[in-house]
Parts: sequence; structure tokens; C-alpha cells
Amino acid sequence: MERWFAASTLDRQHNCPKIAGEKEILIPCHVDGCHWVATVRGEIKGPVIFYYSDDLNHLTTELSMKSLLKNNTCNSFYPPNAIWVHCKSFTYRPHSNECDPKTLFTVLMMGLNPKPDENLLVHYMHDNLAQILRAWVALIVMTGKPVVPPLDYIRRDIAYSIFPRRSDPSSMIQ
Repeated sequence: MERWFAASTLDRQHNCPKIAGEKEILIPCHVDGCHWVATVRGEIKGPVIFYYSDDLNHLTTELSMKSLLKNNTCNSFYPPNAIWVHCKSFTYRPHSNECDPKTLFTVLMMGLNPKPDENLLVHYMHDNLAQILRAWVALIVMTGKPVVPPLDYIRRDIAYSIFPRRSDPSSMIQ
């Protein structure tokens, strides 16, 4: 595992972080050959914290990711006192199979937020989040410029529930 990390600060690059001491490391994870989940490793003046989110909310996937990181990395990367935080996310039905743009968005939001917590993503949930983020990724690909996704729809009044939410992609067609 250490071969993916810089040996020293001098060797550090954006695609080759140090194994310890980084403010955050974004870790999009492809699981089961068909799904993406988001993990961010944070280290800010204290214990190492792993932030995790899965738009399907499968507990077995979360436990598998936690075990994989804990058992297949070194104590510098995943120390015994590391904290695991599950950032809540809605599961939309019908599922749009757009977990890849949502994972990019999720690692970006968890990585940019100075104090992410389990409710960080709830405010960004939207019935057409998959379509909004698909358009965001297309914009990045077409322009070649990294941009923050449009967040003008953020809702502060939204309440989290474990029930699936209805996705209505046809409302995006004008």
C-alpha cells in the first residue's frame, strides 16, 4: 500500500499524498464491479477521521469498506483510534445508476468542508440530484475546467429519513 504514497514532503504531489499528515485524502471507491461509494480520510489537529457515504445506503458495503481500509492499510494511514463517520444520504427511487457523479460530488463536499459531520450531505439532496450532477460532470469534461457544482437549490429545511425518495428526472426536460 505504501507505494501509492509519497515517502516525504518533497515527493508529495496531488496524486501522491503523504501517508499521514494530509488534511484530507479523497478516496472514491468502486465496489462490487458496479457501484461507487465515497470515502474521505481527514486529519486535522487530532485523530484520523474517515467520512463515508453510499447513495444506496447498504450497511454491508459500509462494513466491507471499513474493514478493507482498516485491515489492508498500515497504522499510520488507519490508526486504531481512527473515527468512522457515516454521512447520511438519501436513496432515490427509481435509482438513476448515477452513483459515479454523486460520488465525485460527495468526496468534493466532504473534502472541502472544514467540519464535515453526518448531516453534511442532507442539505444537498434534491429529487434530481443525479441529473444535476451528471450535467456538472459533463461541463467539467467539455470545458476542461474544474468547477464547483451549481448549489443554488440547497435546502436547509430538509429532514433526513431512511425512506427512499422519489426521483423525477423528467422535470429536467424543458
